This record gives sequence, structure tokens and C-alpha cells, in this order.
Amino acid sequence: MSKFPMPLLAAASVFALSTTARAATDNDSANFLKAAIQGDNSEIMLGKMAVNNPTASPAVKRYGQLLIKDHTEHLQKAQALAQANGIKPPDGPTMGADTESAKLHLLKGDAFDKEFTQYMMSDHQKDIGDFKKEAARSDGDISKFAQESLPTLRKHLDQALDLEKR
Repeated sequence: MSKFPMPLLAAASVFALSTTARAATDNDSANFLKAAIQGDNSEIMLGKMAVNNPTASPAVKRYGQLLIKDHTEHLQKAQALAQANGIKPPDGPTMGADTESAKLHLLKGDAFDKEFTQYMMSDHQKDIGDFKKEAARSDGDISKFAQESLPTLRKHLDQALDLEKR
């Protein structure tokens, strides 16, 4: 016969399962935050490419400046949040942004503007989906950060869509 009464064993099992579920959710949120930081690094890097490209249109250069400004501010918040949650933030861009950077380095003028704009539309659509998913995950500080980030990401998508119409 067990030394532990059944209700105690049942309570311990529920606690263990809820702790495991919380750890998985916390791990998902940590991974989200790391990806968001890489995304900010990517947008800053690509924004600088647009600003410094002598053949980019003035509208693309302004959009690049906006990306640098907004994502630098967002990166600072994300890094502080990572530190507060004991998460080691990555320091580079996404692999997709590295690939895009290599592609953009080969383009000039309208070809650069078109590729840059299309990438920004696609990337921000993906980001909005990821941030919505995290915002709905829980009521933790990382989820709140995701929710607060959505208006800026939507603004960036709208502006990329406007650039594409030109």
C-alpha cells in the first residue's frame, strides 16, 4: 500500500502536468521573444540598406528610416524584456533577412525598390501573425509586449503596401 493518500497523489499529478504545460508555454514565449529580437535586427539591417542605397527611391529611403527608428526602439524594449525574463537575446538577423540582404546587394533602382518592398510586405504579414499568436497565448509580459507591438507592425505593413502601389 502506498504511503501517500490518493488525493495527494492526484494533486501532485495535476501540479506536475500544469507545471509542464506552463514550462512549454514559457518556452514558446521565450522562443517568440528571441525571434522578435532577430526580426528587429533584420529590419534595422535592411532599413539601413534602403537608406544607404544611392539608387533607392526617396519613398523607400524614408520607409527604411522609419524601420530603423521603430525597430531600434522595439529592439530595446525586447532586449530589456528578455533580460527581465532570464532569456539570452540573439544578436543577429534572421537567416531569411541574411538571404534577402545578399539579394538586395545585387539590385539597383526600381529592382531594389520592388524587391525590398515585397520582402517587407511578406515579412510584416508573417510577423503580424506571429505576434497575434503570442498575444493570444497568455497574459504574461511577453504576450503583452506582442499585443502592444501589433499597431506598429500593421503600420509598417500598410506603408509597404502603399510603396508597392507606386
